[in-house]
Amino acid sequence: PEMVDTGAVIVTGETAKKENAAEIVKKLSSESGKFVSASAGPNFESTLGIMGSGIVEQSKRTQKNLMNIDLGGGTSNIAIASKGDVFSTSCINVGGRLLGIDKDLKIWRIDEPTEWIMKELKMSYSLGDIIPEEDVLKIAKEYAKALFEVMRGPAISKIAKLLMMTDDIKILVPIDSYSFSGGVAEMIYDTEVDKESNETSNL
Repeated sequence: PEMVDTGAVIVTGETAKKENAAEIVKKLSSESGKFVSASAGPNFESTLGIMGSGIVEQSKRTQKNLMNIDLGGGTSNIAIASKGDVFSTSCINVGGRLLGIDKDLKIWRIDEPTEWIMKELKMSYSLGDIIPEEDVLKIAKEYAKALFEVMRGPAISKIAKLLMMTDDIKILVPIDSYSFSGGVAEMIYDTEVDKESNETSNL
């Protein structure tokens, strides 16, 4: 580390939404030598996701239109690559850590998007409450419905509109294939998921 004197720090996702995000970036920039520090907006984050996953290069190689959904802890960053170029991005508040419950279904975390969904479902839960599994599944279903809705077109339902962080993604070409990246995508593709993380779980 002492030999590294230049680099970049990009604050993304839920971290970028924290009240002290700008202060953290400034601190990193002033104390880390010749570092460029920045807080990435949701659209830029979508671009980073589709480029980092290799989908842009794949779209160039195959000459196809590909949509990538980068599923993180608090957001899903959506982007479309066509023949090697990124031409549309968007972001929705759908992620894997927006509701935290332990093995006994005791709530230890409720993020604002989950509060919105609970309100729409006429649920009332607070930190420390025990939430029935059926209600957890109802909340998860609403998140999934909203994500698939905005992958196919504009946000129409009330919940999808509430969860959107950006404008709707512009689908100007037929999508040939979909891909998923990010931490939650590991569960979709059944790759290396921590098998010992059953003490607590996240939605």
